[in-house]
Amino acid sequence: MAAFNVRLPRPFADIPRAALMYPHATPIEPLKNLTAHLKAEPNAPRSLPEIWIKHEDTNSALAYGGNKVRKLEYVLADAIAKKATHLVTVGGVQSNSQRQVVAAGNRYGMKTVLTPDPQIGNPSLADRAAYDSAGNVQIASVLGAEWKPSTPADKQEANAEGGDGLAYEVAAKREMQKIRAAGGTPYFIPSGASLHALGGLGFARWAYELREQEKELGFQFDAIIVSTASGSTLGGMATGFRLLRQETPRRRLIGIQATSCDIKETSRVVLASARNTSKLVGLPEDDITEDDYELEGRFNGGAYGHLNEETSAAIKLLASTEGILTDPVYTGKAVAGLLGLAREGSFGDAKNVLFVHTGGTPALSAYPSLQ
Repeated sequence: MAAFNVRLPRPFADIPRAALMYPHATPIEPLKNLTAHLKAEPNAPRSLPEIWIKHEDTNSALAYGGNKVRKLEYVLADAIAKKATHLVTVGGVQSNSQRQVVAAGNRYGMKTVLTPDPQIGNPSLADRAAYDSAGNVQIASVLGAEWKPSTPADKQEANAEGGDGLAYEVAAKREMQKIRAAGGTPYFIPSGASLHALGGLGFARWAYELREQEKELGFQFDAIIVSTASGSTLGGMATGFRLLRQETPRRRLIGIQATSCDIKETSRVVLASARNTSKLVGLPEDDITEDDYELEGRFNGGAYGHLNEETSAAIKLLASTEGILTDPVYTGKAVAGLLGLAREGSFGDAKNVLFVHTGGTPALSAYPSLQ
């Protein structure tokens, strides 16, 4: 497949980027069977859009890919420039981000230390054993990551420092000190790469990639649905579309919350990511507001990492109609949100809606109760 050229304005185009993804745009395809299924349901709304999918789950050969690979292209370029020998990153036990960081580090000859918090995530009792050993845990081990989980003592120290009580950041600082003491150069990547200064750039660039694909398709998507947690995927998209505002009509950009955090807090981190990214690409910081995106908090399954019946049903429906797998933590909840909004007629007279598959399916084996 031919390389895909995304033309970015300056200064955006001048920001270094490390190659981690395939050189072509991530594929877009219609979900014809799912659309037909929804239209045939009893009490279906009078008008339903055609549903499409864009595959960030197939964006790279690195450890099953995913949306973090796109973010890491800019983050890794900075790590390379700073001559890092080790990447240190944090998250939950089943973190997709940690898996993708290890793979990206391997590509560029860096070792990776993971300091996950074992208390993050809410699997059922039936899934607990697999949650702690299968899925992303197994893959990170195969990739050669050093596994240094945080401890209860780290949690106590985090709380004593008066911050937000993130035990994994205390553990990360300790491991970085060890690396420096041994003569190495550590480089810290926050959870999901979202609080990193460069974390939103990948999906700001994604907006330009999508715009070129829309030109080929001959239409613009009326709404975009994407899973949202740490914020920089949605925030980056909002920045990219804001930068494109002279070329593209306004569209709905809808984040389906994957956590049970207060939705105002989620909006705060999305907006912070978007505004930080705006400064980097030449937009005034206050050009981005909460009006540039929507957040939907009804489909989070009750807690981060918890698989409920609604999410399970959504995963199975997409799998049975299209043969496409999603995961219990992020994309399955986004599909549940997509289905819920479609069934209640939330898309109005929209003609085409795009679901962004951000990856995460390696976590499926950590949820053996999903059958």
